[in-house]
Amino acid sequence: PVSSSASSPIIFLIPFGSSYIDRAREDLLEKCPHGQIEGVLSKHQRTDYFLGLVLVQNVQMQGYCLNKEKKG
Repeated sequence: PVSSSASSPIIFLIPFGSSYIDRAREDLLEKCPHGQIEGVLSKHQRTDYFLGLVLVQNVQMQGYCLNKEKKG
């Protein structure tokens, strides 16, 4: 199993991009450099701080790294 996560703030209801999702994906791929990832589950959650003025959005990804087998 391999997993990764990344987060990004939302301040005064203004999100600061979605590149944190790409960071989580790249981190997941780096953990399986010579294989293939299957069975990926992604979960997006948002946590509210300070009466909705500051939020944190978080993405978590999990999957299974399968080693490539040479056939021949």
